[in-house]
Amino acid sequence: MTHAHAHAHAQSSLHALSFLAAVGLALTLFPNSARGSSILLTPPFGWNGFAISANIEAGFRESLGGGVIATKNQTFMLVRPDPEAVPGLVFASTPISVTQAPASGEAKDVASGALNFSYTVGPAGASANDHFDFSLTSTTSAMNAMVDFGGGLVHADAFFHASLTLRTMGPINDAVGAFFGLPDMPSLSSPTESMTAIVTKGLWSAPGTLATLHPGDTGSEVSLTMSRWDQEFVYTFTYDIVTPYGTDPTYSYDLSGAAGVAAAPAVPEPSTALFLCLGAALAFWRKRDGN
Repeated sequence: MTHAHAHAHAQSSLHALSFLAAVGLALTLFPNSARGSSILLTPPFGWNGFAISANIEAGFRESLGGGVIATKNQTFMLVRPDPEAVPGLVFASTPISVTQAPASGEAKDVASGALNFSYTVGPAGASANDHFDFSLTSTTSAMNAMVDFGGGLVHADAFFHASLTLRTMGPINDAVGAFFGLPDMPSLSSPTESMTAIVTKGLWSAPGTLATLHPGDTGSEVSLTMSRWDQEFVYTFTYDIVTPYGTDPTYSYDLSGAAGVAAAPAVPEPSTALFLCLGAALAFWRKRDGN
């Protein structure tokens, strides 16, 4: 093989490897487009369900930085396979809300918010996923909000924070075809808002990031395959708004995801699929070079 031929061969190999790595990532995010049956009615062997928790906080911050006053609330719900579960059964969280008033201001000045979530069991037949739903509402008015953070009354900005985490553990064998459908992300109404959803999967000590979703992004299906008991899948959603002194918006958002067991055979784990692709590619390159 000449030097030029070797260089071209190496460049071709690098391009192909980059392409195959991209294919592996795509398999992670879009494992199987086929909808399936309820995962709670047809649970994988050894699987213990979903743990869902949420935290919210609302209050006021000193406009020029410094002091903060806030009130907080949190809730938790465990959704587990149950032999008595029936289609249409709804696991609903305890609604949580927070309200913090300024020391003085307009009658409408307040920092408040609420979050609710639920999990609905779908039928056992094909194309009938479970549904995971949550909604949040915030009112952050600071038209003339004044708060004493320790040095006398000063202008204050209102804020609201919400975070929600859905977690499930292995083992879930790849033959099951279990998946989680990530909720679509709504577009935001104000430049003072932020919203993010992060999805990770892997060992407790070192999970890998599968997806990061921002406002306006479309959700995708993610494989729940985890062959080991010390692996976990985690969906984390966060929302924040800071309302500067002199403004008063109110916003509400609803999000809905899904979970199920695919009716069609599951796509192999990305690492397995990528290994097979690499093997085929290397065999092709050897044949092409006469080796």
